[in-house]
Amino acid sequence: MRSTKLSNRILLSSVAFSVSFFIGLVANRDFGKALLTGVITVPATYAGTLVVENKQRKKKNFLLNEIQAIDGERQDLEEHLYYLQSSLNQLNLQVTERHNQRDVLNREIANLGAYRHQLEDQGFILQTQVQVLETQKTELNQSLLAVTSEKQKTELSLSSLRSDLSKMQAQFTENQKEKSVLEQEITNLKKQKRPLQSEAENLQTQIQTFEMQKAELNQSLLSLQLELRQLQFQIYEIKQPKEKSRQKTSFRETKTKLEEIPSEWAEFKARLSDDDIQILKAILEQNNPGGTIKKIAEENITMPQLLIDGINELAMDTIGDLIIEPGSVSVPPAIAQEYLTKVKNIIL
Repeated sequence: MRSTKLSNRILLSSVAFSVSFFIGLVANRDFGKALLTGVITVPATYAGTLVVENKQRKKKNFLLNEIQAIDGERQDLEEHLYYLQSSLNQLNLQVTERHNQRDVLNREIANLGAYRHQLEDQGFILQTQVQVLETQKTELNQSLLAVTSEKQKTELSLSSLRSDLSKMQAQFTENQKEKSVLEQEITNLKKQKRPLQSEAENLQTQIQTFEMQKAELNQSLLSLQLELRQLQFQIYEIKQPKEKSRQKTSFRETKTKLEEIPSEWAEFKARLSDDDIQILKAILEQNNPGGTIKKIAEENITMPQLLIDGINELAMDTIGDLIIEPGSVSVPPAIAQEYLTKVKNIIL
């Protein structure tokens, strides 16, 4: 087979070489070019032969696979046919058996026909008895329905009572536990009462002491602020002798303002930061201080409302009230009217 294919390829290559050589010689009248054309045609023809054989080989393999698939289907059909023939034989046996059974049944029916009349007579008697029994059954069913209804009502009532009893028992147990816990807590509280009372009295004494110290510190702070103002004035007076009269007047006004400030407002001013003072000045001097407050908030990486809340918290700790009204989107923040003069005295 292989030698046959090789012979066919050689023959086809020879024919292609001869035809190509002849055509090239006729067309160009040049033996060399015709020979070259023939030589080029040989491998091209050989390659074409290989492509064709490859396709034929693939087609052959495909056909072989199809044949194998058909053989497999044929075997399946033969097996299915054998199964159907077996089933047919079984059905034939069953039909024969059914015919035999039918003959037996026909004989039994013939025998039973004789008893039918007797059974009909007995059936009439039984029908009468059945009617009587049906009447009794109806009466019994009505009585049974009444008893069942009463039983259901009783069971529902009993179930409700059991549920209530379980709830009451659970509640009683829970109350007992709570009672025990409360009694224990009361005992513990009684034990802790005396030490706590003593500690509370000590704390109250300490608080009074701290309040007195706070008042003394506020007074000292006010005195120190007055002394600081005096020192600043003296230094400025030394440096600027020509403005002595004007500075004396300003110092007397400042001294008068500080002496008029209550201690809690003095403490409030002492605890204000530079940013807090700038915010209060902006609220007092500007019609719309939102831009200044926003700028200060951005410098401190926070929000304007938090800065205002911080000043109000400080005011609540020292003077016991809020001094800034936060405002809204359309209304800027403002100093409360009752504290406007005092805020000006400590800020401006």
